[in-house]
Order: sequence, then C-alpha cells, then structure tokens
Amino acid sequence: MGYNLKIQRLVLQTQSEASIQDKLKLLLEAIQIADFNADIDWGFDLRIELITTEVLVASTNLSVPAIVWILDIVDTNPDYFEPIEYLHEYKWLFACSFRTTDVSPEQFFAIAEDFIRRLEQAGYSKRAYFQILAMWYQHIQNFEKGKEIIALLKQEPIDELSDNMAFELTLESYNLIKLGFIEEALIFGNSLFSTKFEYLDTAFDSYCVFAYEFFLLKDPRAYEYFRLALSKEKQYESSDCTSNIRSRILFMFLQDQYGMSECWSLFEKICWWEQGTEDYYSFYFIKFSLPMLKKQTGYRKFSFPNRFPLYAEDGRYNMQELFIHFKQRAMSYAKAFDNRNGNNFYKTEIEYFLSLK
Repeated sequence: MGYNLKIQRLVLQTQSEASIQDKLKLLLEAIQIADFNADIDWGFDLRIELITTEVLVASTNLSVPAIVWILDIVDTNPDYFEPIEYLHEYKWLFACSFRTTDVSPEQFFAIAEDFIRRLEQAGYSKRAYFQILAMWYQHIQNFEKGKEIIALLKQEPIDELSDNMAFELTLESYNLIKLGFIEEALIFGNSLFSTKFEYLDTAFDSYCVFAYEFFLLKDPRAYEYFRLALSKEKQYESSDCTSNIRSRILFMFLQDQYGMSECWSLFEKICWWEQGTEDYYSFYFIKFSLPMLKKQTGYRKFSFPNRFPLYAEDGRYNMQELFIHFKQRAMSYAKAFDNRNGNNFYKTEIEYFLSLK
C-alpha cells in the first residue's frame, strides 16, 4: 500500500472517531508517515488539522511543535503556501502562549514580534496583533495599558484575521469593568446579551461574567444576571468541555454560591477535562472550586478518570482531602503566574476565594 493511501485511510478514521485524544493519535501517525516520505504538503495539512483538533481539549502540547514545523517549512519554501493557510492557527497559538507559566514575558514578546512581522509581510493590518496584546495586558492585570492597546486596535482596518466583533466587544467591556466603569461596560454588554451574533453563544457567556463581577462588588444585580445566565444555559455534547468553558466555570461557582447542588455535576465533568489542559484553564477551574470544596465534609461519590491524582476505585472521595489537594495546586499556580507576571494578583485572588463561605 502506498503512503498516500495509508495517510488517507488514517484521515478517514479521524472523521468517525469520537474521542479527541484518539483523533490526535491518528493524526500523529499520519504525520510520521508524511515526514518519513518528505511530503511537505501532507505534513503541512495534517499539522493544521492537528492544531485545530487540539483546540477542542484546550491544550497546545502537540500544537506548538506543529506550528514551529509549519513556520520553518514556510520560511524555507517561500511563496509555496499562502499566509492565510497558517496565520489563523499561529494567531491562536500566540494567544495561548501566555496561558502557560513556562512562557516568560520575553518569550511572549518574541512570539509577538514574529507574528506581527508575518502579518505585515502578508499585507494584513495590525488589528489581530493588538487583539492578542490586549488579552496579555488584561491577563497581567494592567487594564490601563489594555485600554491603550484597545484604542490602537480600533485604528487598524478589519481584515480576514481580525474580523471578530463579538470578541472585541467582550474585550472592551471586560476592560471597562476592571477599570471600574461597569455601567459603561453594560452598554457593550447589551449587544452581547442579544442574539445579534447567531454564530456565537455570547449571551450566556456575558451574563455569567457580569453576574460574577456584580457578585464581587456585592451588587444585588448579581443574582439578576445569574438568573439571566440560567435562562440561556444550554446542553453541551458530553465530549464538549471547551465551549464557553470560562463562563461555565463561573456558572458552577455561582450555582454553589446560590445553593444549587447542580454545581457538582459541572465540577465532576470539568475534572475529567482539566487534567493536562493549559495551566491557565486548570488554575481557573481550581480556584473557583475552592469555595465549593472548603465547606464540604465527609465523602461524596464522583466518577473521575483514573488519571485523577486522588483517584479512588470505589468513586468515594473525602471532600476535605479534595479541598487540600485543590488548594495546594491553586497556590502553586498562583505563585508561578505571579512570579511570571511580576505582581501578586493571583495570590490575593486565592486568599479571597478561601475567605468565602
């Protein structure tokens, strides 16, 4: 059997495979065959597919070496591939880079410099670059700088790589919230609460964000917006844990704060997924779980994967042992992110979560 046929059969198998991890294994097998036969067309296409597939588990372990290979092959074969064939994936991994504690600010800005160079060489505007740069400054809690970057973003033309109004509205509304302009943020929120963006579930996501921010402010509108989020909650496929993941975690936290036992169903589901995901998403889930776990006593049954660090065959878990485990992980992530970001924001945030009843 020729190698082309072997690759085609593996690709065909991925289309009927429900498990994302199994799809990734098949793609890796196909990539090995392509590389052994020095077929850069298959190597390129399969790595693009690998990156877009790994997005579904919010991990970049395989995608980073894949994009490095792609950029190298593009540089050594100028004009062979169109920039649009890989710049979307490069933008995604640029955005993911700061979610890992191992990536220093210097490394992040080196990636940023390379990304903007490629944008300009290909004739695109800087808008996509500024979108990710604004996310970085929000992540390190520099919202004044985030405001400056958002202003620069608005001066750049919209193009194929940056045409995402819903994302930009979310970006600016969140920046306004953190600068203390929550009423102004609600003006942007009104567009996100509507059904204007039919291709995105912005209402649930935005209601959860505003409900949580009002909760932090002890504003009575918190429960009102939580109820609105509840009205927009939707059912997800059992294998889908990345769609609206941050808002689903916020929703889980708010369910617990308002005495809804359904929070444990989400907790169990996300525990299956967060093992091996990006540092930021693991930390995000763990920190919002702390108030839930802290007040629990005795045992509770969960169906956790056997890779879970405290896995118990009988499915019975000591809730205080879970709390201690999650607290240790939360403090470790907070220290790593704070050391990298040059502040103590996440340590302070953990202290806040631990103070909640």
